[in-house]
Amino acid sequence: MSKQKSKKWRVVLYVIGALLLFGVKYAFESSVGFGIFTLIAALLLIAIPTISIIREKSSDSGRTTSASDVSYTPAPPKGYTSQKQFVPAKSSPTPTPAVAAKPSISRYYYTDYTRLSDFPTSYVCIDFETTGLYPENDRITDAAAARVVDGQIVDTYTSLVHSPVAISAFVSNLTGITNEMISTAPEENDVIRDLIAFIGDLPVIGYNVSFDLGFLHYAAHRASLPCPRENFDVQSYAKKGLPGRPGYKLENVAEYLSVDQPEAHRALADVLTTVACAEKLRGVVAEIERQKAIAEYDFQNAYVDYKSFVPTVDHVDENSPLFGKRVVFTGTMSRMTRIDACQLVANLGGQPWGVVTKGTAYLVVGEGEMSPHADASGVTRKMQQADEWRAKGSAIKTLTETEFFRMIDEYESSKVIYEKE
Repeated sequence: MSKQKSKKWRVVLYVIGALLLFGVKYAFESSVGFGIFTLIAALLLIAIPTISIIREKSSDSGRTTSASDVSYTPAPPKGYTSQKQFVPAKSSPTPTPAVAAKPSISRYYYTDYTRLSDFPTSYVCIDFETTGLYPENDRITDAAAARVVDGQIVDTYTSLVHSPVAISAFVSNLTGITNEMISTAPEENDVIRDLIAFIGDLPVIGYNVSFDLGFLHYAAHRASLPCPRENFDVQSYAKKGLPGRPGYKLENVAEYLSVDQPEAHRALADVLTTVACAEKLRGVVAEIERQKAIAEYDFQNAYVDYKSFVPTVDHVDENSPLFGKRVVFTGTMSRMTRIDACQLVANLGGQPWGVVTKGTAYLVVGEGEMSPHADASGVTRKMQQADEWRAKGSAIKTLTETEFFRMIDEYESSKVIYEKE
């Protein structure tokens, strides 16, 4: 409670006390009992606010004064004649000294591949050993790269790098690279120039490639050289292709994929391991995406009710080449969706069907994306069933999508000519 409120309480108490005194006086004159009652009431009215004031004073005396309770206005500086002319700021933070601008590398980070199968078949894999973790302060001590064309290593590059930053004992024990080893090594600018020329126009890959790209871009900036932009992280590739693994360090993934690991924590050795893991992951990811495609394909076609297709035209021509014929589709259609193709068959008097049976007249093979159920030669299960029925004497005719629509187009053309005549 503030001091102003305490003063108001005292004024109220004085007024109440005065009124009660007059009340007590008149009460005693009229009746002793009523006067005693009034006196007790007056004492209570006085005691309650008084006790609250006493408690307030005791709490204030026990409370430690904080900096926020003290209002302090500094004296005006020289040249100001009054306090009104000088209004100090509430807070004046200490100015931060200017920091030299650092080269931005954010625009070089991962290429946004829409599918895991977009991983390039030709690329350059890079790896660096460094004096530390921070590219703006630390330096490269060992650089390596491998050029891969169509999944095969065709050339490699490796070089130690002279560093003005000393190698710590910890890093030296980890990599096996000592300060003596790099004392006579080529300078950073020369190595980076050779490495960028080695990369050329190919995309760059690496394991946790952002680490290597950070050092590459800072080194290239110091040497006033351009940097490659397109890149791909094999570690991210492994996390998507091998979900649920307990760890995704290079040695863990290599062990899981049964990849031989040469001397670890040397740049060229890690490059060779990364390339081997990337190429094995390509097969793993291809199978994962094939299974996903099968699931999606089955989901899209599992709920097609072939018996529900009925003609939506006013008249069905009995001379149609599909009239009374059962037609089965396999694979993805390129000209229209399977549902539209089934409706077309129904409008021409045919019966779309989902499985190949002895009574199937036409099996139409779509020319869109290959069915995920097809084997390496592009033969689907329905195509195999048609061959089996033909071997038993059935007259099933297999048509490509082009042949199927050519047959319909020829029928429509002849129909138009007949109507004109």
